Amino acid sequence: MSANIHSFRIKILGAFFCLCLVLIVYRLYQVQIVSGQEFRHQAGTQYVRTSTAEYDRGSIYIKDNLGTKFPAASVQSGYILAIHPSELTGDINNIANKVYEAIEVDDLEGLTEPDFVSKFADHAARIDDSYEEVIDQLSDASAEAISKLDIDGVNVYQQRWRHYPGGELLSHVIGFTSYNDEDERVGTYGLERTYDKELRRGNSSIFTNFFAEAFTTAKDVVSDNLSADLYLTIDRSVQIELEKTLEDTMAQWQTKSTAGIVMDPKTGAIIAMASTPAFDLNHFSDVESSAIYVNPLVENVYEMGSIMKPLTMAYALDSGAVTKDTTYNDTGKLTVDKSTISNYDGGARGVVPIQQILNQSLNVGTAFLLNQMGSEKFKQYFIKSGFDSQTGIDLPNEANPLTDSLLSSPRQIEYVTASFGQCFAISPIAMTRALAIIANNGAYQALLWSSGFSMN
Repeated sequence: MSANIHSFRIKILGAFFCLCLVLIVYRLYQVQIVSGQEFRHQAGTQYVRTSTAEYDRGSIYIKDNLGTKFPAASVQSGYILAIHPSELTGDINNIANKVYEAIEVDDLEGLTEPDFVSKFADHAARIDDSYEEVIDQLSDASAEAISKLDIDGVNVYQQRWRHYPGGELLSHVIGFTSYNDEDERVGTYGLERTYDKELRRGNSSIFTNFFAEAFTTAKDVVSDNLSADLYLTIDRSVQIELEKTLEDTMAQWQTKSTAGIVMDPKTGAIIAMASTPAFDLNHFSDVESSAIYVNPLVENVYEMGSIMKPLTMAYALDSGAVTKDTTYNDTGKLTVDKSTISNYDGGARGVVPIQQILNQSLNVGTAFLLNQMGSEKFKQYFIKSGFDSQTGIDLPNEANPLTDSLLSSPRQIEYVTASFGQCFAISPIAMTRALAIIANNGAYQALLWSSGFSMN
């Protein structure tokens, strides 16, 4: 009895394995014979854009003085024109001309018909490649017109991409996205980089390995990760005016660059921030050098010079070393630790009120203020102004201040020169924050950049 049961089980197991073998053979037949041509066509390249339409990312918003929000970064939808060179038959130039005529003028962005035909032909000549992208970001109308041509080897595929409605507006602040080594589109500069984790949605890559798609169910996995929209404290109207002012200043004085920050001293909120020359975020690769991507207001340090004098005056007044009625004898030049400092013109003013230190930007005057309060007291205020550390602004690559040599120096001359903005280097955002202390009755405020996230 038990032998019969054992024999029956063996037969069942054998039948199961035979069934599995039949299914495997059938699957191989389907792949190699029935669908072989299609798979060989797609296997010409390792990666094919199959999930482009799924690309998504949280938006970045700015506002105007009425509170109306405007997108500074969003996601747009459209189509890619792609060809399969091995499937194209007939006169390539004739095909290209027909496709060109089907594309809306705005989608061509100035691309002439001869240039388009040449570009199309170059891609078509790559017979060994099964997938070649000719032009992207096409409108629905263009995609529909191309599809109606019904040309073998010419296709349109859905696409979504990062779009910056303002173009150059806020370019050094918003930043942009690009592909990393894993073919994932990630934030590369600016706030796009700082808040990449929050802005990204579940499917971070718009590329899918063809073999993974064909032989696994990976493409069916749906992520439920939520992302955030980012709302900035930037005022759109102020930002536009700031950028216009910087461009006018640059043109008037023939400078290599100009930059500016507008901050609310009561809260530390950044109302506007810009640097010129700027760049178009939608065409960020069309620049001569990637150096233009750097935000000099955050990533660079400078000797700030005379802009430091109002702070030195505030330190002296707050410490009680001088009053608004104090006068001093301005000699035009002064020797400290065997080094001589002088006013910008070397001229002496004689006995003048301390207000003239700011009115005429007098180096000898700030040296007087420093001597009245003492270098140790100056150092205490200097540190309280945040000059010995980063501001913590949520933009990438904030520069470290170069103040260690000053703060560790035993010599008076370093503090005298620091009183009028030399002998140390800090970022413009650090100086802006420090100057805001004066406008805020001496109260120190942390920087406020974004007003929070809203989960979609």
